[in-house]
Amino acid sequence: MTAETIALANDYIAVEIAALGAELRRLRDKAGRDFLWSGDPQYWNGRAPLLFPMVGRAAGDHIKIGGKSFPLPQHGFARRSQFETVSGLGHARRAAAGGQRGDPRRLSLSLPARHRP
Repeated sequence: MTAETIALANDYIAVEIAALGAELRRLRDKAGRDFLWSGDPQYWNGRAPLLFPMVGRAAGDHIKIGGKSFPLPQHGFARRSQFETVSGLGHARRAAAGGQRGDPRRLSLSLPARHRP
């Protein structure tokens, strides 16, 4: 884990999530096996980008909500947003980006400590 990542683990898996874009960077089981693409920059340095609120491009890179036009880059804003841990206890974390609390552009992610079947 580096200053640019958030690390979470439970009895079964460990993950590293990039603060920039909340991209899943590593998914490893307790035996140490990796389950994600390595991010070889010769081909593509991404791994699992968070494309939110849409995949693709809006016409003219803008969307209309309630009669108002808003800029929206290709694949949304999340992958270019800096996320920060806003709360955490043990291995559970909540991260957010995109504006201040109450801002409709704010995106919040909850990362539970363990899988619940």
